[in-house]
Amino acid sequence: MAPAQIELVLPARPENVAILRTMAGDLAASRNLPYDRWEDLELAVDELSTLLLRSLPAAMRCVLRATDVGIAVEMASVEPSRSADGDELAELVLSGIATDVELVLDADPPRGAVVVPAAP
Repeated sequence: MAPAQIELVLPARPENVAILRTMAGDLAASRNLPYDRWEDLELAVDELSTLLLRSLPAAMRCVLRATDVGIAVEMASVEPSRSADGDELAELVLSGIATDVELVLDADPPRGAVVVPAAP
């Protein structure tokens, strides 16, 4: 069984998003989440990653944590970087698949967090 929390710090490159998606899927599987929740979790990781990559960080930190209500995802640039531009579509997607959506893209460093519920 996967641990209740996974923390990764990776170079901020688009190809590393696949690693984050895989870890999110593993955590979802270990908690017996339905497959559609896996997909939502992976989509949330994609959207948060894309938003943060716009700030051109050298590295990104991702924490995936199993909670009583689902999987919490927290992502942030590891070091100060430029502000990330918001994306209305990404924010709309995140609001549709997750709860507790928090995007602070004009902070230093930019960060975002969501909770993907275990049940729709």
